[in-house]
Amino acid sequence: SSSYAPLFFQDGNPVTDPGTSYANNPHAAYLDGCSIIVNHADCHHQIIANLCNNLQETFPHVYANSYLSPPDSHAVNAHADDRDVLVVQVCGSKKWKVYKRVPIEYPFENEQVGKNGLEVDSSVFAGGLCFGNKDLTLSEGDVLYLPRGFVHEASTHIQNAPTVTSEV
Repeated sequence: SSSYAPLFFQDGNPVTDPGTSYANNPHAAYLDGCSIIVNHADCHHQIIANLCNNLQETFPHVYANSYLSPPDSHAVNAHADDRDVLVVQVCGSKKWKVYKRVPIEYPFENEQVGKNGLEVDSSVFAGGLCFGNKDLTLSEGDVLYLPRGFVHEASTHIQNAPTVTSEV
């Protein structure tokens, strides 16, 4: 099904009226500094679908979300997911912060901090970063595994080229 329309995010927040702001045009939104998110990109592209199908031989449930972020921006604010995530950096690069302190181990959908009004507690940020307490920069071809519940955020504040990231 191709019913998954692109979402536009600017400065970590969803654009609630993309029809009015950008006539639902991802090009216009991107040029205005919006990140473009396609949930279930596997429903739009056969190669991504094939990758997900192959991974389902090992993992019980796999789908892909795709993020296109303009330079000097970020798509979403710090948050945790209710699933394990493989980040594949397709092109460009992104700076990642992955925080050591896990606020809710193995969160369910309604327990994802940083989403749906659930704040990320300041103790998570104060608890430091993984990877030697440094940011991690992913470049084309790099893969990052994010276990369920780890708070993370990514930005393109490090380069002048757009990036495309797929989360599987």
